[in-house]
Amino acid sequence: ERCSQLPFSLDISRLKAALALKPADEKYPHKGLVFAIYLWGARLSGNREVAKPHAERAFFDRATQALQMQLDSQNATRYLQAVQSEILVALYAYSCGRSIETDYHVNAAISLALPAGMHVMSPGQNNGDAVEEGERTMLFWQVFILDHCWAVTSRKPARLRVDEKSDMMITTPWPLWAHEYVAVCPTLCFTRMFYG
Repeated sequence: ERCSQLPFSLDISRLKAALALKPADEKYPHKGLVFAIYLWGARLSGNREVAKPHAERAFFDRATQALQMQLDSQNATRYLQAVQSEILVALYAYSCGRSIETDYHVNAAISLALPAGMHVMSPGQNNGDAVEEGERTMLFWQVFILDHCWAVTSRKPARLRVDEKSDMMITTPWPLWAHEYVAVCPTLCFTRMFYG
């Protein structure tokens, strides 16, 4: 319910349906995402019993451990969930002033996004699944922003740079609002993105 307070790009209705499944089900969300959600739930909760530091630390550790497990790159949904998890965990570490862990998770998010080609997306790439295309697009730009914000804070160069010192090319278009990906087809989404 508090997703609007965090950079959360995954489709909520799909996520809720997946969370209703049993943990052994292959469509159940990535454990890193589940623990990252618990982590932020504890952090944002007004319940002092839930939001104790040791509970947050336990959720942080479990999310981190789950993210270190081998990821099946063929499972696009789980892959996107892992990227989303890294973003949430990095922001949590930053909010706690833990720079080493922040740096690790920012770099992990980038290391997931680049090999998946999230920086070079084109319209219709996801076999007509506009919602997944929207998730990928929004997640990439969240990773980009996270990288640049962390670069300012840490005084290190951003990894996702497009300048004379970098040979990176970014073709992924600017994102729309999440509901627009659900409401219209991908071609129309990207046409509107470029031409208004």
